[in-house]
Formats: sequence, C-alpha cells, structure tokens
Amino acid sequence: MSRPARPDERARVHPARAAWEFLDPVLVDCPACGACASVRVTEPPAEDRYRRLTFGARRMTCSRCSAVREQPATEVSNPTLGLPLRLVAPTRHGELVFFNLEHLDYVRAYLADRVRAESFTESGPRNTSVFSRLPAWAKRAQARDEVLAAIDKARAKAA
Repeated sequence: MSRPARPDERARVHPARAAWEFLDPVLVDCPACGACASVRVTEPPAEDRYRRLTFGARRMTCSRCSAVREQPATEVSNPTLGLPLRLVAPTRHGELVFFNLEHLDYVRAYLADRVRAESFTESGPRNTSVFSRLPAWAKRAQARDEVLAAIDKARAKAA
C-alpha cells in the first residue's frame, strides 16, 4: 500500500503541458499485423504548432510489416487515423490512454509522486493541462500502486 506523505516532503513541481503537445508521434496498433505502428506529422514545422500537430497531414508506418497509411491535412482532428491507441492502461476504475512513451512517462512521473505540484506559465494551459484532465480515481493515493502497475504494463506494449 502507499504510505502517506511526510510533513517534511516537498512537492516535486511538474511543468503543465497540454495533451496536444504529445501528438507527434502517436503509437497505434497496425491494421495489417497488429504490431506497434507510429503515426507522425508529415508537414514541415510551422509557426502555429498547435494547428500543425492537431490538424496536419500524417503518415502511419509499421516497423514490422512496413504497412503505410496516409492522411492529408484536415479540419477535423484525427491524430490516430482512426486506429486504436497502442498505450492503454486498463484498471478496475477505468482506463488511461497515452499517445506515446513521452506522454506515458510524463503522467507516470506525476502519479508516482506522493506530493505533487504543477507549474504554469502565463500563457500555458491551466484547465486543459494533462494533469487537470486526469480522472480523480487515478490521482488517489489508494489507487496509486494499481495505476502505476497498469501504466508499466502499457509501457511494455510499446515494443
């Protein structure tokens, strides 16, 4: 079981980030062989990073079977090309989903801390940060061990 935080423990400060910042690459299940495939933005870097990562043209490639699927830039966000996400952490409370290993590690580090704090910049996300959008059950100390074990299992599926 999780131990309670000691009064002298200091919160590790995690920088606030929005979920869209993790949209390149996105790990999905390959539609041809079921292996881990990567969906990457194919547009060159642009001034509007949000628009590029959310609505930009994408290409899915599978390193196992070499399957390729492409999608032109669109006005409707579809970062997975309609394919199931690869990194899913099911628990008895619900499931957590991650776009890639960076996203998974970012959330895992936050949930593993017994005392948490989030830092915001003047123009950064507040109510749209990844941590603010995590379900309450995932942030509870009572569920910490189960949630971290599920996240570790999901990480193993990235290979």
